Amino acid sequence: MDRFDLDRVSHNSAAFDAEKLRWMNGHYIRESPDVRLVELLTEALSRAGVRADPKVVATAIPLVKTRMHTIKEGVDYLRFLFVDEVEPDEKARKLLGPERAEYLREAAARLEALEEWKADEIRAVLDGLKKERELSNNQAFQPVRAAVTGATVSPSTVRVDGAPGPGPNLGPAPRGGGPGRELGSLALELRQFGDPRRHRDG
Repeated sequence: MDRFDLDRVSHNSAAFDAEKLRWMNGHYIRESPDVRLVELLTEALSRAGVRADPKVVATAIPLVKTRMHTIKEGVDYLRFLFVDEVEPDEKARKLLGPERAEYLREAAARLEALEEWKADEIRAVLDGLKKERELSNNQAFQPVRAAVTGATVSPSTVRVDGAPGPGPNLGPAPRGGGPGRELGSLALELRQFGDPRRHRDG
């Protein structure tokens, strides 16, 4: 403090570069050990009122580590894995209108028919539907992403939902199972957003 002198402070207008700070924070997140991120994200999810299994968080870390710039973003990316109901954000709702209802019902029906709940099998189903309908990747996959995660930016829904875990359960399954959760859970959500009754008052 004895060496501080206002005469040595630049008179140019100071600027706080929030975007650069965000980039730097993302850089240090990517450099952090996965075990540390599991700890930070599990704690942050808990503070947000979400009970998260650290083992599930650890499985999902490679899917979000390069995407997130803040721990809050990580919470937003992973929340859908641990909640009973997903509330779509504004952008996701635009992908879940009545014009997508039939497509989501068909996607749900085909996923329910899978014998093995694995990433390659899920991908093959969605790719097949995409080719049949002559859709772009965005047209085919974004509505599914929006229905499952409630957002348009998230970890790959195929990789998350197809990760090793419990075997398929074609009945209604509760959420919160994390990667590899029961097949019925995902299909149930697709059917929910594919239900025409959901759009009658919209």
